[in-house]
Amino acid sequence: MSTTKTAVITGAAAPRGIGQATARAYAQAGWAVAILDLDGDAAAAVASSLARETGVPTYRGRIDVADEQSEGDGAARVDA
Repeated sequence: MSTTKTAVITGAAAPRGIGQATARAYAQAGWAVAILDLDGDAAAAVASSLARETGVPTYRGRIDVADEQSEGDGAARVDA
């Protein structure tokens, strides 16, 4: 069983948003970070950048928080 803590953050792909700042803070503290955003490509770029900068495990995915099915699918992917 892994003892790594994981922060799941939605809306973290915006370059100057609080979501990305929060994701960065958790990654710098050694947490694994899951970046979920409506813009899946931007989420991938942020996750890759955080992994390179901090060495923590990252996950990225597309999620629409206004869509319940999308939320459930995103949570299931991160849980796996």
